[in-house]
Amino acid sequence: MNYGFALKELRRLNNLKAQDVAAKLKISKSYYSEIENNKRRPSVTFLEKVAKLYYIKLSALIELVEAYN
Repeated sequence: MNYGFALKELRRLNNLKAQDVAAKLKISKSYYSEIENNKRRPSVTFLEKVAKLYYIKLSALIELVEAYN
């Protein structure tokens, strides 16, 4: 699955920079960048935090990811 593109689009739609999202998730910018660039696969825990950050359900986030595939 292409999580990176979906996460990047969510971030852009919310007018956030990668460093802003990383700070809100309490992770390094480089780690977040690796996920957005599909160099690292996100964990379920990570996806839960992202869904919470954007006030959406985890299932909605996964549907978004699938839509971008």
